[in-house]
Amino acid sequence: LAPTLQMDWTIDLWGKLNSDKKSAVERYLASEAGQRAIKSQLVADVAENYYALLALDYKLLVMQQYIALQKNAVRIARIQKEADADTQLAVEKFEAELAKAQSDEYVLRQSIIETENNLNLLLGRLPQPIARAKSDFLQLPMPATAHALSTQLLLQRPDVVQAEHALEAAKWDVETARKEFLPSFNLSAAVGLNAFNPKYLVKLPESLIFSALGSLTAPLINKKAIQANFSQADALQIEALYNYDKALMTAYIEMSTLQSKITNLKQLRQFKQKQDEALMRAVSAAQKLYLNNRATYLEVIDSERGQLDCKMELIDTKLQQLSTLIDMYRGFF
Repeated sequence: LAPTLQMDWTIDLWGKLNSDKKSAVERYLASEAGQRAIKSQLVADVAENYYALLALDYKLLVMQQYIALQKNAVRIARIQKEADADTQLAVEKFEAELAKAQSDEYVLRQSIIETENNLNLLLGRLPQPIARAKSDFLQLPMPATAHALSTQLLLQRPDVVQAEHALEAAKWDVETARKEFLPSFNLSAAVGLNAFNPKYLVKLPESLIFSALGSLTAPLINKKAIQANFSQADALQIEALYNYDKALMTAYIEMSTLQSKITNLKQLRQFKQKQDEALMRAVSAAQKLYLNNRATYLEVIDSERGQLDCKMELIDTKLQQLSTLIDMYRGFF
């Protein structure tokens, strides 16, 4: 027998391979959007931890100022006691308040170390001090915000883009599964040597024989499997549509909530600022009245502690404002 080489091709009449290719491209784009979302989350986490570190630095400064204030209060209370203008109880109360403030200082120092380590972990570094500017945290400029984010920006969020590409990929998967029902055009070709006449076995190209055959084949044997694949692709497309709709709704609701939060935090900060200024005046008045025996030590301690708490709340409010802005633009870094 003469050697024969046979080859088979399937002609892509209906564009099945093209649909597969488009599905693969969409899935790749979806994975890219997912990577962008992860990177965006990392950038946001770094920014939030850095601002939290600045807030803790400022809280520590405020606490140190409060400690200095309490040390002076203890000194004055002792002088008042020696002058029989006050009792040992006043001295003990001021000393207790001083000890509490000193213990709070070390709580803040520990929080600073923990936040620095969290930031180093996010940056892929071993524990080390984080270089940062020493500035008035409350005076940090607030970035301008768009009070009404456009639909265009909303559609650029990584989670929305990822869901959109996943939906497109599911659509092309359905298209590919649908085309499996269509008949396939197969082309077979064979080339060999003429074995009927021995004298041609050693003569080329006289002995070459070539044959080609084309056939249109309908998918009959595996029709149930094709139907099952189509049903699965169709169900996955419906799921992808649901996920896309959910991503859009989630993005819109989150943005709406954050915009409202920005507005309310701005108002909250303004009132906290007024409260802080009023309490500063109250502390000054209470201290003067105490020196003139017209106010008790409890009134002084209450005023000073109230002003400290308000200052800490003011710092927290500013930190919330910055954190909300980071959340709003998390998807657009």
